[in-house]
Amino acid sequence: MPSRGISISCHRREQALCEEPLPLGRRREPFSALGRAGAFLLTRTKPGCEYEALARRLTRNASGAPVFRSRVIPTQLRSAGRVPEAALEPQALSGRKVAAFCGLGNPGGFFTTLEGAGADLVARMEFRDHHRYSLDDWWRIAAEAREAGAELLVTTEKDIVNLAAEVPPEMRTGAPSLYALTIELEIDEEGVLLDWIERRIEESKR
Repeated sequence: MPSRGISISCHRREQALCEEPLPLGRRREPFSALGRAGAFLLTRTKPGCEYEALARRLTRNASGAPVFRSRVIPTQLRSAGRVPEAALEPQALSGRKVAAFCGLGNPGGFFTTLEGAGADLVARMEFRDHHRYSLDDWWRIAAEAREAGAELLVTTEKDIVNLAAEVPPEMRTGAPSLYALTIELEIDEEGVLLDWIERRIEESKR
C-alpha cells in the first residue's frame, strides 16, 4: 500500500482532548496515533486565540507538525421558501427572532454560528444526522416557529437538500420565511497551509 502524501488531523476546538474512545465516544484511536499526522487543523476557534496548550498536547507525538486554526463564517442567507425572496446578508440576523432546525452530527455548532451572527434564537429543533424530512416534520417545524414568534426560519444547505424530496418549495407553507445559511471556512495563515500542502505533494512525487 502506498504511503500517504498528506495527513491533516482535524479537531473541534472544544472537544479535541475530551472525547472518549469508542464505544463510549467518537475517538477511534489512542492519542499516540496523532504521531502519524503531518499537520493539525483546529476548527471553531476564536480569532486572536492561540490555543498554545492544546497545540502542545496535539503535537506531543508529532513533533514539528504545524497547527492551524479555523472557524466557520456565515456568508449569506439564501431564500428557500415557497415564494422566492432576495438573499440576505448575515447581518440581517442581528437582533431578529429566529427559529432554526437541522439534522447534523453537531447541531450545537450550527446554532452557535447563528447566535454569533446576532440572531435571537427563539426555537431550536434538532433531528438526527442526515434526516430526510417528511411533510409531518415540516408542519411541526412550521408550528413551533410560529408559536415562538420567529421572524425567520433558518436551516443549513444540507437540510434544504434533505427537505426537498418530500417537501418541495410549493409545500413549504405556514412558516416564517425560510432561508438556508451558507458558510465558508476561514483559516488563519491559509497561505502557509496551502504552501505546506504543495510541498508535501511535491515530496510525495519523489
